[in-house]
Amino acid sequence: MHRVGRYIPPGTVTNPMDDTAGDSGSDALLDVMRMSKEERDAFLNDHGTAVLSLARGDEAYSIPVSYGYEADEGLFCIMLGYASDSRKRRWVNDTETATLVVHGMEEDGEADSVVVRGGLVEVDDETACYEAFSNNAEFTVLHESGSFVENTEFVVYRFDVETVEGRKFEHDAPEGIVDEGVGFAPSQD
Repeated sequence: MHRVGRYIPPGTVTNPMDDTAGDSGSDALLDVMRMSKEERDAFLNDHGTAVLSLARGDEAYSIPVSYGYEADEGLFCIMLGYASDSRKRRWVNDTETATLVVHGMEEDGEADSVVVRGGLVEVDDETACYEAFSNNAEFTVLHESGSFVENTEFVVYRFDVETVEGRKFEHDAPEGIVDEGVGFAPSQD
């Protein structure tokens, strides 16, 4: 595992000189670690829902989705439902690089997340994606149009993956190499 920094939850009183929490106690600090490929694969297989973020220009559009994941192939698939004149379809068509965020949090505040970035490619042969869906997808038939299933067109996409990054927020994680500038308080080590 690779330590990338330290997360200080909002409201935590800290002393910036010694990397310990003040009034809240040192348990409030969470070490931020990179996940290994094996940890990412296990996390992605244990989950089946995520947030898909689409973009055009300086606007963003995010929706909850279910996904399928096949670790051996590095295959990420989603199925989207479209009503006629779908706003979601226009966003998908306009998006060059999409982001899929899978996350989970424990009662003690420890958390994990995996962020996948890449283009969405409509799938002609859906066989591999249906196998990936059978691994972990948690389908619902909810989308912004409120249309009945009979009036909905379902389209399967796969990610043309550019990057996959996993993070773990842990109490008392083992020491490792610090990688600053990742969007949270860097480690003082």
